[in-house]
Amino acid sequence: MAKKKVVTVKKQSPQAPKKVNKSQLVRDYAAKHPSAKPKEIEAALAKEDGVKIPAAQISSILWQKANKKGKKTAKKKTRPRPSSSIQNISLEALLDAKNFADKVGGVEDAQQLLQALNKLS
Repeated sequence: MAKKKVVTVKKQSPQAPKKVNKSQLVRDYAAKHPSAKPKEIEAALAKEDGVKIPAAQISSILWQKANKKGKKTAKKKTRPRPSSSIQNISLEALLDAKNFADKVGGVEDAQQLLQALNKLS
């Protein structure tokens, strides 16, 4: 996650300068003034808080806020598990299948022969 920028805001008070998050300033202002456009927010924050935030950054902050509401995370698709008959194949049967495939010219040829045999049955 990106590190948030923190800006020192110049206030008229005699206290030490206060550090404020720019994004939070934008979100707070937008909450108080929901119909405000990014240029208006930019001007208001520069005037009130002395913080310069580009309108493009303000648009990005507002867009992210709007799109986070109600957005659901995508579920991970799971691969189907192999059937239990495939898991119970012995090493001897697997070697016999390999020998058969070698005799008939390869795995593809063996599959074609098995499909033809299946149609006969």
